[in-house]
Amino acid sequence: MSSPQVFWNEVENYGQTLVKWNEHLPSLPEMATRHKQFCQVINAPFAAKAVADPRNITRLQQARNAMAHLWSSLNSRLEFIIAEDLSQTCQTYEDFQKATNSHWLFTSYADMLRCEQELYTSLGMDISKMKICNIGPGAMPQTCLSLRARGADITVVDLYGPACRWCETWFSRFFPQGGWKVIETGGQNIDFSEYDLIIVASMLEGRADVLRKVNETARGYVQVRSTSGIRPKSVLLSQIPEDDIKMLEDAEYVAETKPPLTVGTYSLMYKFNRQLS
Repeated sequence: MSSPQVFWNEVENYGQTLVKWNEHLPSLPEMATRHKQFCQVINAPFAAKAVADPRNITRLQQARNAMAHLWSSLNSRLEFIIAEDLSQTCQTYEDFQKATNSHWLFTSYADMLRCEQELYTSLGMDISKMKICNIGPGAMPQTCLSLRARGADITVVDLYGPACRWCETWFSRFFPQGGWKVIETGGQNIDFSEYDLIIVASMLEGRADVLRKVNETARGYVQVRSTSGIRPKSVLLSQIPEDDIKMLEDAEYVAETKPPLTVGTYSLMYKFNRQLS
């Protein structure tokens, strides 16, 4: 059996596992073990070859449609468990960074952040002087923590209360001097006019409404995370619909990141060239 076929067999088996878990949640060890095994498969060298075959486009779309929502909810659950574990051992941001960079769930996350930083630099953005709003960071807010470590003033917005509590835990522990705040609400309820950069998570509830509010109130850069069919991890992620992107009708497309294929998401950067009264 060829390696690409192994990949697709694993995708189908994992999809069936997600459906089972969604109906009857298993014990954590079973879920974590199976999740780790699949993460290893989609990071295997043959994974990119499997999804790059034009004959598999329909298969890829079907897998994404079937799995993205189920995987998102289970991935969030795992993040909360991991946050609980790491809170016992990570007393500094350096501890946190080292632990997450070596964790199987966050494989390639450092590459994603590196590519985003390269994009900021290419656009002449001085992160240390910017006010940044991160919408939908979850319980493990690596992105906004890394930006705060570079000197940015950070606002975290998340609809889910427990995720906000974890963000407060991390920020108060690693950055007790301040320069951050956490707001428990949906992004559609925020006035974005004070921010230089807004980062919109790839897995975000009510994303179209959030982008509509961004379009109405933002004045700076907007970074939207998505995925593409050439990336093996796109079998787990929802590509942002064109109709959602159209909500940013007053913004200009500027650039995008080009991370290695082992990274699940890439970022689209837009800019509003206007002054708001």
